[in-house]
Amino acid sequence: MDRWTDAMTLPPEQEAIRAKCVPALGTFVGFPIDNVDTTIAERFSSIARKYPQFIAAKSNQQVITYEELDERSTDLAYAIISEQGSGTEAIGLLFNLNIPVLTAMLGALKAGKIIVLLNPKAPAARNLATLRSCRAGLIVADDENIEYAQQLSEETRIVLPLTTNHPSKSGFDLAALSSSASLALISYTSGSTGEPKGVMQSHRSILHNVMLRTNLYRISPYERIAVPRSVTSGAVVNMFLAVLNGSGCYLFDTQKEGVPALAHWLAQEQVTVLSSSMSLFRHLAEVMNRSDTCLRILQFGSQSVHRSDVELFKLRFPQECILFNLLSSTETGPLAAYAIEAAEPLVKDEIPIGFPLPDKEIILQNAQGANAGCHEVGEIVVKSRYLSNGYWNNEDLTNAKFKHDPNDSEIAIYHSGDLGVMLPDGCLIHKGRRDSRIKVRGYAVEPEEVEKLLKQHGAIQDAIVLARVNNLMEDVLVAYVTERSGSGVKTAELRSFLKSKLPDYMIPSAFVMLEAMPLTPSGKIDRQALPDPKNFRPDLGTPYVQPRTLVERDLANIWADVLALAQVGVHDNFFELGGHSLAASRVIARVIQTYKLEIPIKALFDAPTVAEMASLLTQNQANPASESELEQMLREVEAMTEEEVQKQIVRESARTPTGERHE
Repeated sequence: MDRWTDAMTLPPEQEAIRAKCVPALGTFVGFPIDNVDTTIAERFSSIARKYPQFIAAKSNQQVITYEELDERSTDLAYAIISEQGSGTEAIGLLFNLNIPVLTAMLGALKAGKIIVLLNPKAPAARNLATLRSCRAGLIVADDENIEYAQQLSEETRIVLPLTTNHPSKSGFDLAALSSSASLALISYTSGSTGEPKGVMQSHRSILHNVMLRTNLYRISPYERIAVPRSVTSGAVVNMFLAVLNGSGCYLFDTQKEGVPALAHWLAQEQVTVLSSSMSLFRHLAEVMNRSDTCLRILQFGSQSVHRSDVELFKLRFPQECILFNLLSSTETGPLAAYAIEAAEPLVKDEIPIGFPLPDKEIILQNAQGANAGCHEVGEIVVKSRYLSNGYWNNEDLTNAKFKHDPNDSEIAIYHSGDLGVMLPDGCLIHKGRRDSRIKVRGYAVEPEEVEKLLKQHGAIQDAIVLARVNNLMEDVLVAYVTERSGSGVKTAELRSFLKSKLPDYMIPSAFVMLEAMPLTPSGKIDRQALPDPKNFRPDLGTPYVQPRTLVERDLANIWADVLALAQVGVHDNFFELGGHSLAASRVIARVIQTYKLEIPIKALFDAPTVAEMASLLTQNQANPASESELEQMLREVEAMTEEEVQKQIVRESARTPTGERHE
């Protein structure tokens, strides 16, 4: 492990914290660098042979051992080869977060294919754009999504259900179908061109990512690693972190089951490692009981972390838990890390992203391309042989972001677009992005993609979409639009238009209608002059009516707190105020806790205004709930799926008139 510790000379306090990062059970062995130059399938198969009866993955529905996962994924690999041959090509995977997605990923990689993740909750147009881009010849789907997969298929595509009877092994040498340099994954993220962009990752880059996290967290085969979100590239890394180390991969669909249920599940399953988006963490901390969990590692990555977040971590998470704040991206993997103990007082107001990790050289460059000095803001530039291969079928963007080191052809230089400041001790402070990309509820979003789609609406003359920070310190999107003369476009219409093309997290929280875009003296749009609506109630089709009763006042205050608005009228539609599924769960939970009433589980969707909710509460005031009933109701409220939320949003948006403008 000399190579690891020699990568960066850390201050004594950071060395001391990392030294306490030891597995609860077993002996930490470490992930050797020579395993990075194999393939994901080879590393997994060696782990499966070593720990055949260990739990490889567990969900609320299923559990599977390493031996079983190895056998099933091998069978699927031969089924894929039987359908598509042994050539290298992309295949689409359409799965909910459950054990079958692990089988599919490993089976595809054993067959020498390139994984492309499709989103079961995204509109068909979005997934079709991804399939066209990667030119996938095959879609593999689980039972729940097979009909959706068939809708996405065209004449040249084949849909393969995961439950297909697999043919007998055909004699192919699976190990010969790929190498460490082969592409393993194309991760599609929001793109500024209006189309999703595909980040290419090789087996080597993914294995190096897993190696860094394994050695940083000291992962042992007895670890229980949580994957609490939908099937994204970040979730894939955490799945591989588990199954490439002999650990248990514990899958939990938070969107379906809810945040309170997640807190209960973490304690029940004795999960030890959790990677969380900032949005999920802030919701989880509200219901977390530090004495109930066994978490020893909590990881944040690639989002702004504030002092208040760290204080919340110290208050709500176990004293033995260590927080790692990481700088990481799909293109680079983890670059830098900063460790924080729950038990120690916080001495810094600005939370660092820490010290460079092995094999990743970080350089800060100023606007002139020269190296920035200490305390000088510069763009974070990374040199490494373990970076992404670039962007699929996008040579121009690849050449703009990736350069070759003139002194070593195997080393790439990536211009991240992130800004940072280097302190004298080598610690890095993140200073945001040079461009406008942000993380919304844990997902990377290019506001320009939303902007371009808005401009395709026939009633819109011009549109600007910006990232703003609301009162809850969460990044949100705000759309500023001007309409064509006489169009009379409504906010609900714009929401519905975008919802047919984009996933929910890319829908702006607020729409601001302008008579004209503000301009600079040179005639360009003055983005700095666009009003910030974060504290203001959006103009809706209904005029503002202040609360008239104590119940309406309390409900309006709850909504205003959750949505970070200055005021909420009693006839305002929750969803047209920018509400989404996570916000809806928080509102219902607070209503149940405040009034201790056995109200209908879908109350907010059946009664989407303060006035309607107040009436519903009045009707049910004679039905107080016991503590056990309250707990059960909270679990049921949080268990509503995104699909149910989306359908209700559309129904309520269509029912309630909207459309007034910001003055």
